[in-house]
Amino acid sequence: MIKVGVIGLGEVSQCMHLPILQDMCDQYEVTAVSDVAPSLVEYIQKKYRIAQSYLDATELIDKADIDAVLILSPDQYHGEYAARALKAGKHVFVEKPVTLCLDELKELIELKKRYPDQIVMVGYMRRYAGPYLKAKEILTEKPMKTEYLRFRDIILEAPFFIGQTKPVFYPKDVPAQAIAEGGARRREHLDRAIGADATDEMRTTYQMMTGLGCHSFAAVRELFGVPKKIHSVTTASNGEHVVIVMEFEGGFLGTYELVNNQNIVQFDAAIEVFQKTRKVLVKYETPYLRYQPAKVEVIESTDTDTKTTVYGPDFHDAFHTELKLFAECIATGKQPKTNLEDAVADLELFQEIIRVMAEQKKYDNGNGQPGDPSAPDFMRRFASRIAYLHFKQVDGAVYKKVMDEHIDSDTAFDINVMCDLPDGIIDFAEVKRVMDEIGFAGIAVVESDMPRATTAQAFASAKRNLNYLRDLKIID
Repeated sequence: MIKVGVIGLGEVSQCMHLPILQDMCDQYEVTAVSDVAPSLVEYIQKKYRIAQSYLDATELIDKADIDAVLILSPDQYHGEYAARALKAGKHVFVEKPVTLCLDELKELIELKKRYPDQIVMVGYMRRYAGPYLKAKEILTEKPMKTEYLRFRDIILEAPFFIGQTKPVFYPKDVPAQAIAEGGARRREHLDRAIGADATDEMRTTYQMMTGLGCHSFAAVRELFGVPKKIHSVTTASNGEHVVIVMEFEGGFLGTYELVNNQNIVQFDAAIEVFQKTRKVLVKYETPYLRYQPAKVEVIESTDTDTKTTVYGPDFHDAFHTELKLFAECIATGKQPKTNLEDAVADLELFQEIIRVMAEQKKYDNGNGQPGDPSAPDFMRRFASRIAYLHFKQVDGAVYKKVMDEHIDSDTAFDINVMCDLPDGIIDFAEVKRVMDEIGFAGIAVVESDMPRATTAQAFASAKRNLNYLRDLKIID
């Protein structure tokens, strides 16, 4: 019997882990729980008849009668609690992402080397789902050249599903200090992960990747490895809509779509593998409804015929499967496939995704930060492909305000985001040098939007800009 302590008693804990641990009473005994909300701790302790409860997770780790700990707390605390549990001699199951920042994960890996007999498992539950494992078996036993990969998470979050099926206790007594401290710590960890100068949109996209996208990317890399190149990252809705185009070994492209703010009752999470005459489709259902039928669909076609084979339905619960394997790992001493080292690839990839996102924002001419040499860099990078250039000059300080505060375009014009050519973030003297350097012989247009200007103001601005370009010998 494994005595386990559960840290974090929110939706996922109440809907999945605690009921499953109760179902697995022949393998697990929950002897302690912890959360920052007193009413929630009291509710769970009473409901599951748990002996020990704590408002401080570190006290649970240090004092409770446990062999293992399940870390289901907010992401920014995962690394701290996992490290403390290792030092206390406990086995660790930690929900993904194991940490928000790569350097903390690497520190945890080094610490784990001092405790080789302890198990650390990261909760990538989709990689333990029956249909996914069946798809992997099909792709491995009958290998074919992959020509295209599409995977996605276009989902509705939990409240609709659990509102009709599972009562969840939402506490109203979470301490204000805990909320403030958690927010500050999350901000600090994101600073460490993607830089203190990352925009709010980049921070949202990164958290979309670590919170939801990591399920799909981890599953895909187990099948095909890490993408060798991220070609593009396009975002909208302040980072909650993400489309990524990437390239894998073998030269095939993959696309990933993430949409996480629509109120349509669907859970469209899937992996589609296109192999010329065969397509393998793995479809995931919402985890908030347990024991749903899941399947793998394989379409195989010739010039004259086609057939569809459905494997399933499979009714196993992936959360149950991974906790069963966690118990087996503890019993045998064998480390799981979803260990700490395995998780490094995801955080490295997500950092690269944000880097590409930032670069694209920078190269979207004029959409840089003050002093950003985006236009000249862009021209050098794509010199052989550029036949037409279109410039808009913006005031760096005003533009930063517009982006940071998500100001609409009409208001941006009102506060003079557009400016004369000598006064903005594009260095046209450097543009001229690069034009000469690359031998540019195409067409270049400089546009200045002044919808609030009088005719006299517009003519004065145009004259100043024209003289400025002539002084730089960009025009005659």
